[in-house]
This record gives sequence, structure tokens and C-alpha cells, in this order.
Amino acid sequence: EAAIKGRGGKSPGSVSAKTYALVVGAEPGASKVSRAADLGVPVLSEGGFVTLLETGELP
Repeated sequence: EAAIKGRGGKSPGSVSAKTYALVVGAEPGASKVSRAADLGVPVLSEGGFVTLLETGELP
């Protein structure tokens, strides 16, 4: 969450059409993942998110 906010992003409690990506932990909420899929929002694992940060693929 700190990595997202430190880059100017937000960590809201819900997924919407404005959501850029959903980062999920080991036990993600099924409703959030389902909502993200319905909206075409990419779902990333924590590890995948960290990798994208480390490689510079995310600002």
C-alpha cells in the first residue's frame, strides 16, 4: 500500500471502472477479484507488483 501511495496512487476499498489494477495478497476477496474481471481490470499478485516496480515497468 505504501508503494502505491508513495507513487501518487490510491488504495480504495472497492474496485471501480477507474481502477488501474488490483493487487491481491495470498487470500484475495473473491468479490473484488470477480468485480475486477467484470470490469477488465488487471489483477496482480503482490510478487508480480513488486517485480513490475523493480523492473521499472510501473512508474
